[in-house]
Amino acid sequence: MPRQPTRKRRLMDPAVQTNTLDTSSLAPWVQDLYKDVILPRRRSAATHPFTQAIRAGQVEKSALVAYFQGMYWHVTRAGHLFGGFFARRPAEVATFLAGRAEDGHSPEEETRLQKSSLGALITALGGDLEGFEAGLADYVPPQEWFLHETQLRSAIFSADFPWQIGASAINAGTEGIVPWMCGPLADALEEGYGIHGLALEWLHQRITPEEIQHGDNGFLILSHFVDANDSDLVANCGLYADKLSLSMSQGLLNGGLRLHQASEGN
Repeated sequence: MPRQPTRKRRLMDPAVQTNTLDTSSLAPWVQDLYKDVILPRRRSAATHPFTQAIRAGQVEKSALVAYFQGMYWHVTRAGHLFGGFFARRPAEVATFLAGRAEDGHSPEEETRLQKSSLGALITALGGDLEGFEAGLADYVPPQEWFLHETQLRSAIFSADFPWQIGASAINAGTEGIVPWMCGPLADALEEGYGIHGLALEWLHQRITPEEIQHGDNGFLILSHFVDANDSDLVANCGLYADKLSLSMSQGLLNGGLRLHQASEGN
C-alpha cells in the first residue's frame, strides 16, 4: 500500500494532535503528568530546531549520518531493554491492556527492520554502513544517546526500583514522545533531502496509531497499578517520565543540533 505522507504530517502536526488519550478516568497525578509534562514535550519534539534545520536542507549530511548512527546503535540494544522490562512486569498488566496495542516486535524482527531501514537511511545520506556495522562493537555513540540509554537502564533494571518505574520511563516517558520525534524527522528528511521509501520505513512505523497507543498505555498503567498514596513511588514515576520525555523531546534532538553546529564550524 503506498504511503500517505500528507496524512502523516497532519497526524504529527502539534497543533492538530498531541492529546491522544481520554484522561478523565486517570488518577489526578497522572492527569497532571500527561497534560503538564508530556503534551508540551510532544509539541517541543515536533517543532525542534534540529528538525526544522533538516526540513530546510541546512544540515550537513555528515552530521545526519552521525546522528542516525547513534539511533541505529540504540535500536540494536532496544530489544534487551524491552525484554528486561517485560520480564519484570506482572502478567496481569497484559490482561489489563487486553485489546490495546503493545510492542509486539521480537528483538529479531526489530533488528531486521533496523538494519534494512535505518541502514538504508545512513547509506542514503552518504554514510559507510558496512564499515559502521563492522565496528559497531567498539562504537562510541554521541553522548546524548548514551545518556538516554543509561537512564532507561536505571529505571528498568535497578533492583531498588519496582517495575512501575520502568513503565513510567519506557512507556510514558519514551514511547509517549517517540511518534512526535520520529514523524517530523521523517517528513523533514523527505522535504529537505528527498529521502523516501525503505530509508524512512523505520521512522514511519513509529507514527502509526498502534505506536501512539504504546505510549498512552503507560499512563493507564501508572493510574491503575500505582497507589496514589505511595508518595515515593508516585514521585519516582513522575521523575522518570519527566527525565525520559525530556531526553526524547530535547536531549537527543539537541545532540543532533550539536552535531550540526560542529559540522558548520569545520
